[in-house]
Amino acid sequence: MKAAFKWVSGILIAGLIIIALVYGFRHPLAFSLANHYLKPYQLSLDCLEFSLSRENGRWQIDAKQLCLSGPGFVLDGQQVIYASNSLQIAKLAITHQPSTAANKADQQPLRWQIPTLPSVSINALNLQSPLLLKPLDLAVHYDNGELRLDGPWQATVALTDNQAQAQINWSLTSLADYLPLPDSLPSELLNTVIQSQVSFDGQFVTSQHNLALQIPYQHNVKDQRCLLQLAAQGTLGLSLDILSLQGQADLTALPLSIALQQCPLPYAMADAYKPEQLHINLPLPVEFSLQQLSTPRLHAEFKGNTAGQLTITDLLWQQSGKLTGQYQLDSHLTPDASQTKLFSLAMLGMGQFAMQFSAGQPQYQLTGQAWQVSAERWKDPDWQVDALKLNANFTYSSVQGGEVNAQAAVAAGHFKDNRFSNLSASLFAQSADLANLKGHLDLSVDKFTAPQGQANGLRHQHQFSLQDAAYTLTGTSQIKQLQADKWKLTDIALSHTAAMPLTEPLQGTSSHSWQLSSGLHGAIEQAQEQITLTLPAQSASKFTALARPLLPELTFTQGKFAGTAKYNLNNQALRATLGIDSLSLSYQEYLVNDINLATEVNWHSGSLHLPPARLNIGSVNAGLEIIDISGELIGDEQGMRVETLSGKVLDGSFLLPKAMLSDKPQQVTLHLKNLDAKQLASLGKDAGIEVRGRISADVPIQLADKHIEVQGGRLYNEGPAKLLIYDNQAFEDLLASQPTLAPSLSALKNMDISSVTSKVDLKPDGWLNLEMKIKGHNPGQKQDVNFNYSHEENLFTLLRALQLGEEVQKKVQEKIK
Repeated sequence: MKAAFKWVSGILIAGLIIIALVYGFRHPLAFSLANHYLKPYQLSLDCLEFSLSRENGRWQIDAKQLCLSGPGFVLDGQQVIYASNSLQIAKLAITHQPSTAANKADQQPLRWQIPTLPSVSINALNLQSPLLLKPLDLAVHYDNGELRLDGPWQATVALTDNQAQAQINWSLTSLADYLPLPDSLPSELLNTVIQSQVSFDGQFVTSQHNLALQIPYQHNVKDQRCLLQLAAQGTLGLSLDILSLQGQADLTALPLSIALQQCPLPYAMADAYKPEQLHINLPLPVEFSLQQLSTPRLHAEFKGNTAGQLTITDLLWQQSGKLTGQYQLDSHLTPDASQTKLFSLAMLGMGQFAMQFSAGQPQYQLTGQAWQVSAERWKDPDWQVDALKLNANFTYSSVQGGEVNAQAAVAAGHFKDNRFSNLSASLFAQSADLANLKGHLDLSVDKFTAPQGQANGLRHQHQFSLQDAAYTLTGTSQIKQLQADKWKLTDIALSHTAAMPLTEPLQGTSSHSWQLSSGLHGAIEQAQEQITLTLPAQSASKFTALARPLLPELTFTQGKFAGTAKYNLNNQALRATLGIDSLSLSYQEYLVNDINLATEVNWHSGSLHLPPARLNIGSVNAGLEIIDISGELIGDEQGMRVETLSGKVLDGSFLLPKAMLSDKPQQVTLHLKNLDAKQLASLGKDAGIEVRGRISADVPIQLADKHIEVQGGRLYNEGPAKLLIYDNQAFEDLLASQPTLAPSLSALKNMDISSVTSKVDLKPDGWLNLEMKIKGHNPGQKQDVNFNYSHEENLFTLLRALQLGEEVQKKVQEKIK
């Protein structure tokens, strides 16, 4: 008996010890047991302080604090009481902790299994999340599968089939205190009632939102009021994984329309092409997460003056502030009917873009491939181009700069009375930034026609650079054929250099050289307001082609020309130099040799000024040879003139005191001194007549309308003279026909002349009328002689005959030799 008592006593003592241990370690045991059952749900019990009590025959669990954590949240409950299938919580704080890492491929999805729940009442639920501007406070009540939320929103949620489902009518205004919304959202959008159907399975929130929006949106564009009318009607679908905070937004059934009629653009040209409507839709869902937002395709359609489509693909926005995508544009632009100076055009192209938005300066990249701009006609009252085409490829980065490669072509066009055909241009440019630029331009025009002439086969190319606010270029040009008025030139070559600052003062420099097919060349330089033309010393024969259109029979045979000219744009003053060195020329039957002139020409105060310059001419042969010609060229307010022009002729001399070099009517007097009478008489080519002595003359010449006329010229002898007539058949025939006058006329055969006076007249048509009175003595007949003589002959014909006779004689001599 005693042994049995000891055994029972031992069992009781052991039981009491076990009970004491279980009660003392009830919290660790509860932790272990709870976490064992919570583990499949990826939940963990982190703290538990509770007690058990029995009232009215029922057990009651009273937890002073309960801590629970799971993927993305931490829960802290206080004053939790569970009794009789009823759960009451005085305070419940939920802290949302979204994951910043992407889901792993092998991560198991979270699915809750909603058990049969007791009646739940949470008097104060406090939800905190980095997605919220401030904590959200709610009261939550659950009973028989229905969940009621009381707070900023009221909602009833049905919990069936392990899902929470609800229908909510709400607006963005109710979210304004909790979610970050743009300040510029219009009130119409904020107050629009949205009908939403929401379901939640423990991990994924899916919803459908019915929207009907009519929103006027106003802002200013360069101080102009712009009112956009936005309209969207349809369904927005959303799906969100609350663990990774990744989801989709389905806007395929929610197109957006924007009316632009009441939004004027700041530039008249851009406003003239403005579309009236813009329709935007996303045919595929938008993917989003805390790290990025992307959509495979965005489609925008323009209607109105600008009609067409803009498609953006692979659009991606990242949390770092980077936006990337690809675009393709196909549009037709038609200007407003009131803009008669603008033209319709087609524009299409594709490319990529990337933008980086950060706290500093935004960075962006833009590329374009196969861009094409075309227009059938671009017309203005003063000009027009037909069949305009532009092709371009370009890249640009706000960090690295960019480049453009473009080709343009125009079939035909005109500017006022100037016309061109088949114009093409090619441009390549590179820039590290918009302040510095370099590249090259090639330009060609098949034909250019102006009232002054025509140019064929124009080609131009130059390299250019924009550096430190200064524009420089170096290039060449070629003109296959140039016809201007009477001139027709071929194979003209030009070269160019220029430097132009783009800041005040705009004073640049340029240099242009040119060369003709004949080898004739020169240069034009510009430095600020000064323009300098330079003609280097070169063979005069190179100028023949330039002179021929004006004087077809003119030929420069030898010698050199040189000259410079400086013109000031400010005061319109011109200063030039002209050098003629040993120049010889032929014109018709005239030969001029050894012309020399060095002079300076100035233009100011509205008139031409020429300081006295010595003109020397070796000889002039117009049938009558004139040698050692010299005179002074002078120009001032009175006009251009030659003074003291003198030379030698017929073994005598001539002097022209003054002659104006203009088309104005004038009278000049030519003085002839000590001409050899024998040479003068020989001009008539009458054989058997010989005159000895010296003759002088004073010839008043009237010049008007490019005609020459002499009235009252005077011819007289200088000292004694002699007249001999022998073996002249014409004179013998005269004596035979006039027997009564024969004694008197025969006295002329040998006459010592004491006095010769005559009157000379020359008509504009070249007819010379000479009336001569001769007094003398025949020593053989010892008879005084008074002889009156009249003669009429065309002087121009005579000079041509003399020149022709010399040419024939020269050629005969050459044949003999």
